[in-house]
Amino acid sequence: MKSTTSTDLLSDNSGIGLEAILANWMHELTSLHQHYTHLTEQISKRTNSQCFFEGELGYIDQNPLSNLVALQIRMRTKLEQLLTEMEGSEINPDRNLIKLKAHTLQLRSLNQQAQTRLLLSNLSAS
Repeated sequence: MKSTTSTDLLSDNSGIGLEAILANWMHELTSLHQHYTHLTEQISKRTNSQCFFEGELGYIDQNPLSNLVALQIRMRTKLEQLLTEMEGSEINPDRNLIKLKAHTLQLRSLNQQAQTRLLLSNLSAS
């Protein structure tokens, strides 16, 4: 799949068709689900593990547990907001495509944040 930039996604005349817009959105949504699941596993593992001891500031290592939980909450909240926004939108295909493109960028940003946190968790565990 051709990589698209942030400017391409939000431009009305970017030449990206409906199929590509939906494919990009679906890719980011699928990634969000996977990252959310991995965050849940990390949080559960750390919460239930006897081998991790948090310091006064709540840090286990390079990656505070509170940051993982906060990111997971942001992911869930943002997804709920995006779904609500699309449900309440008027029937205007052009405007909805622009919204979908913007949502894709927001999902991509959350995915990048989750990927970074998960990489830090994996580095800390080794």
